[in-house]
Amino acid sequence: MFELLQYLAVISAGLYGVLLARSNAMDLVGICGVAFIVAFGGGTLRDVLLDRQPLFWIAHEHYAWTLFGIAIVGAWIPRLPQRLEQWLLIPDALGLALFSVVGAGIAIETTRFEVSMFIASLFGVIT
Repeated sequence: MFELLQYLAVISAGLYGVLLARSNAMDLVGICGVAFIVAFGGGTLRDVLLDRQPLFWIAHEHYAWTLFGIAIVGAWIPRLPQRLEQWLLIPDALGLALFSVVGAGIAIETTRFEVSMFIASLFGVIT
């Protein structure tokens, strides 16, 4: 279940990163960089703190390929809507919600050490 939610979160966060980079007139390299940092940054930090190896996006390479595809398609879209700020809110909110649930759930399920619900909720925020 968490894998599906995490996949949807990566897509949402990646789309947010692409739109954000496009609103700042970045090229394809910049778009890919922003999309990857937004989509993988929090989960990478979570996995490092929980000592989960390999990192989630390295263990599941399809996350990176999907994100790369979203970035390429996003870079080739000729024109974005005039009021881009409104469009940025949707994937950002969806990504935040999904990553919060996934981060807390993974922290609770970790087998290396037991975490309280409070700490699990903090991992949800970090992710």
